Amino acid sequence: MKKVLTAVRRFCVPGALLWAIAAPGMSVNCVAAPVLPTDGLVIQLDAGTLTGFNDGDEITSWISSADGTAFTNISDTSKPQYYSSVANLGGQAALYFDSDCLKANGTFGVSGSNGRTVIAVWADAVNTGANYQHVIHMGNNATDQAYGISVNRKDNTNAVGNHSWGNGANAALKATSAGNTAAFTYTGGKDYFIVNGEYGGAWSRNLNTAANTTLIGSRLDPGASSTEGIKGYVAEVLVYDRPLTGAEMLAVNSYINNKYSLGMTTGIDMDLTGAQISLDFENGDPMTGGQYVGLQTENGNTSLRLLDSSKTNVSNYAYLSGANSATGTISGTYDLRFSNAAADGASFILAGDAVDITNNYGSSPNGETPSFADSFGIGYTIYQKNQVALYWDGKQIGTINTTDGNAANPQYDLKGGNWFTTQFQIDYRTGGYGADVDLVLYDTATGGIFGTWSGYVDGMTPGNSQLLLRGRNGGQTTNADFDNIQVKYEDAAPLVTQTWLTDKSGNLNDGANWETGTALPENALGYITGGTQTIGGFNLLNSSVLIHSGGTTTVSSGLNVGGGSDLNITGGTMTANFAIRIGSDSVADGYIPGSGRAILSVDGGTLNAKDYLAIGFSADGVLNLKNGSIVKTGGNAVILGDRDNAQAVYNQFGGTFSSASPILIGNKAGTQAEMNISGGTFTNANTISVGIAAGTADAALNITGGTAVTKGITVHKGGKLTVGSGAKLTVNSDTSIAHSSLQDRLVIGYNTNDPGNKVVISEGATFTSNKTIALGYAAGSYGELVVNGTMNHTVDHFLIGFMGEGKVTVSGKNASVTTKNTILGDNAGGNCVGTLEILDGAKFNASRLSVGDKNTATGTLKIENSTASIGGDIFIGNAGNGTAAITNSTLTGTGTYVVGGAANSGKTAKIVMDASTATITKDVNVGNNGVGHMELLNGSAITTNGSFMVANNKGAAGSTLLIEDSTINVKGAHLLFARNGSSTVTMRGDSVINYSGTGVCGIGEFGDNGVFNMEGGTFNVNSIPKSYDGYALMRTSVQNQSGGTMNIGKKDLAVNLQLKASSQYDLSGGTLNVTGTMNKDSGAKFTMTNDAVLSANNVAFDFAQDGGIISPGINWDGSDFAIGTTTFQNGYTLNDGGTIRLEVDAENAQADKIIVDGAAVLNGGVIDLVYDPDLLTNGMAFEMLQFNGGVQGLDKIELTLPEDDNYLWNVSWTDTGIVTFSVDGNAVPEPAAWVLLLAGLGLGSCMLRNRKK
Repeated sequence: MKKVLTAVRRFCVPGALLWAIAAPGMSVNCVAAPVLPTDGLVIQLDAGTLTGFNDGDEITSWISSADGTAFTNISDTSKPQYYSSVANLGGQAALYFDSDCLKANGTFGVSGSNGRTVIAVWADAVNTGANYQHVIHMGNNATDQAYGISVNRKDNTNAVGNHSWGNGANAALKATSAGNTAAFTYTGGKDYFIVNGEYGGAWSRNLNTAANTTLIGSRLDPGASSTEGIKGYVAEVLVYDRPLTGAEMLAVNSYINNKYSLGMTTGIDMDLTGAQISLDFENGDPMTGGQYVGLQTENGNTSLRLLDSSKTNVSNYAYLSGANSATGTISGTYDLRFSNAAADGASFILAGDAVDITNNYGSSPNGETPSFADSFGIGYTIYQKNQVALYWDGKQIGTINTTDGNAANPQYDLKGGNWFTTQFQIDYRTGGYGADVDLVLYDTATGGIFGTWSGYVDGMTPGNSQLLLRGRNGGQTTNADFDNIQVKYEDAAPLVTQTWLTDKSGNLNDGANWETGTALPENALGYITGGTQTIGGFNLLNSSVLIHSGGTTTVSSGLNVGGGSDLNITGGTMTANFAIRIGSDSVADGYIPGSGRAILSVDGGTLNAKDYLAIGFSADGVLNLKNGSIVKTGGNAVILGDRDNAQAVYNQFGGTFSSASPILIGNKAGTQAEMNISGGTFTNANTISVGIAAGTADAALNITGGTAVTKGITVHKGGKLTVGSGAKLTVNSDTSIAHSSLQDRLVIGYNTNDPGNKVVISEGATFTSNKTIALGYAAGSYGELVVNGTMNHTVDHFLIGFMGEGKVTVSGKNASVTTKNTILGDNAGGNCVGTLEILDGAKFNASRLSVGDKNTATGTLKIENSTASIGGDIFIGNAGNGTAAITNSTLTGTGTYVVGGAANSGKTAKIVMDASTATITKDVNVGNNGVGHMELLNGSAITTNGSFMVANNKGAAGSTLLIEDSTINVKGAHLLFARNGSSTVTMRGDSVINYSGTGVCGIGEFGDNGVFNMEGGTFNVNSIPKSYDGYALMRTSVQNQSGGTMNIGKKDLAVNLQLKASSQYDLSGGTLNVTGTMNKDSGAKFTMTNDAVLSANNVAFDFAQDGGIISPGINWDGSDFAIGTTTFQNGYTLNDGGTIRLEVDAENAQADKIIVDGAAVLNGGVIDLVYDPDLLTNGMAFEMLQFNGGVQGLDKIELTLPEDDNYLWNVSWTDTGIVTFSVDGNAVPEPAAWVLLLAGLGLGSCMLRNRKK
């Protein structure tokens, strides 16, 4: 089918070059030549700039037009020669090199791994036998530190390559022995070669150049003479210090083509954004029948335009005219390739002339089904599978999953970067009632076929058609290359027509019943227009078309439509009392290959089928319902594909279908059967079976529009069920997938691991089920459900990975699932795997969610940019492995939220919340009876109206919680870390924990060890715990506070802190505020070091301060002074390294106070007096120390005061141990007086200092 056409090259709008396949009556608009881009141009050596030389003169210096750098010869005995005109370079000037070399030093901004573009124009190069024969070489003579262009190889004449020193590569394409141009671009670790307008592949490079030398005509490090250099003419060398864009490459190409008559197009990985390309038909006339048209471009991301006199601003279409509206064939081929594909790759569209196809190329960025509204389209969907999807009028009509016939390698890789060919043929049916469509995909290099599709498309007429080929751009898509595009239209032969006699009954093939007196000849068009008749022997077998437009017709025996024939009911009523066989060249069993496709279409009126209805009997068959109705009664089934190898299709575009009979889609081995519902109403009071138990049928039920109601659906191995956009499917009874005997649930993947066991609910579609749904039912099986629309599931259970593997993806802002108990990994007897992904704005609602439910199960939950609402408990790793990742999402639950539910030794239960929120009605358990791990990151927040517990029971020992820049709000009963099992909790950054519950708050409740590392943030105990005498407690646990603020209580609410048993509180940084009493058991420890701050109202144990700061007042509101009293109810010892901070609020005549009821021992340390001198007045006095049980101290102290302080402090004491600090602006005490004063109080070793607030 392919035809080789002559390539023509012309200049178009500035900055663009078009390669087109010539067609009769076609021309290219040409305008002024473009200007060479100069941004980033660091070297431009142009032989045309050399003046004053005669042919053959030796050149000692070649000046770069970019910056004036001189390239000078390295040998006085060997210099390149100047020639003013070289035939193979468009008559332009060039230098002839033969063991000659010109050199310049400097980096030219090209170094390291920076991107660059190097372009050379040369001619008549001779193979010298040297390894690499260079036009330009720049960098250092060290591995991967050189870059350039060579034009010959020792054993590979005209091989264009790049010698990066120690590593080299040839372009896949060779130069010619005449004029050549090449462009090498390095970017992102890849080297891209373009030679004479053809893309030569990409090579991986790890360049680290230090370009201190650039040579023309030689390799690097030549010594005194040239080595491995070109022998031939060099006309121009361009070097840019960056990769050029596609539009810039086109501009360079046009510059070179205009100057030297050489061409250079862009490569597959280069962007053509900004390029303007136009193509007109000669004299504005459209293409007529029998002609070919095509484009060739090396980049599918461009927006090429083909314009005719009546169309503007429509991307990439050819206008086909002269087509007969009743018949005709459009056929064609084109080559296509992708690389690194992640989403919808490309599309082909054929549409009527009244259809705006500007945007009909698929808009999905994430690999969902593309949209081809009002068109026949072929979309290459390569996100999850290498799949080709076919559409008509915006509805999917079929798919190809590419295979190469090799069982060991069943998938042809569309995204592998290899060329493959699409060959299509559209045969419009007689009478204009649709078209037969054939599509073949095959390997361009080998010719091996790896995908085919053949089917009937109703309502498809040629008319005046637009052809669009488009490479997807944006999103995750790859680049797409189209090449060798050829399209042809052919008219069909005229028809013979005749009419059935009104009210005439008899045999269909009896000429006496026709107005011409003869039976329908081959390829004729017959009409039944009215009256009442009974027809027997209804065998339409001679490739004719019969149109029933009115009247009442009863078929008293079998109704057989043979291969190649059409029966069209457009009005009236036709009733078949016996079997209807669509595709019946013989009533004998056995498929008849090559007999053609039989079609029965209802486009008005009524077809009553009272017996067996077979589509695809002994030939291929199609049943179409567009308008009107089909009524199937009787006990015999509706069968699609009734004989081995037959193809059968049911298409419902509208109208009403009602049946009380079983429907079997793909009834025999080898059949290809599809039931496609895209509009109207479909009602089946019986069951639908898709495929056969043996799994050898290729069968599908596709509901892409309209409303479908059925009693039950069974999809066997090899069968597929799709609920598409705008469709509604209600299953009133049992539905199963991949097994014939399981009738009590919807099962996707029963006893097979075929990745095709997938159900897709497309955007805009609604799927409703009132039975259990299970994916991956049997051990080793696989089932997948994709929801882009709406799923309503009203009963338990939703099992994702029962004994096998199941996956559910809910994706898109219009996607939502409402379901009941959802279990990922359900069965205890097998290694089941369940995955649930909720993505891109989707909504998920369930009554319960368990991720990794049973002990041999593995469950994975991912929620991204979406919302999940659970009306009950949430388990992550209930008894098996469970992991959850929640990002930029919202989770709500009305039950408990458990990470690590049941005893799960050796299992993983972990959740990571990133910039997400969770609102839980009941308890949150990080490790309940099993080990659990939770991470809250980047502004995440959990709010619970119940308890929040880490390691709730013994089996949860080893659980962890990380809070980083996140929030936990506990409003219910308990907040307990390591409640009954060891755990580690770490709090960092700007995190906040708020406890306002009514139960127990603390670390360790029943004796197991726990560790709480508080590195930052704020921990607020905002209510009085009701258990353990109102204390926030620690038991046999360790709290390491190195930062942040721990508030035990709040303003006007006293809450106590109790260190129980052998617990340990290490306060090495941050602040601990206790509004009530701080107490500990005899075995507990409290240490304070560094600059940590303790503000406590009461301390009820012997307190030894080796470091840190005692500051009585708690500053709740950020005021200048926080005044308070700390009472040590037992003994108090101040050692070196400790500080007592006493604040004086002179404005309000109040100051901090320390009271020691027991013995006080002051062995050293600092009293830090904080005040504002500007607010002091003479005579002010403050009682700031009170020692009720005696004081012991040393006999030496020093007092230092700031020089700018006009006030001095007097210190006095009473026999009762009260120490008063008073302000005296006139007092100038001797140091000895301070010593005596303080020694009498036992403060002799304290160092008193003051500082301004």
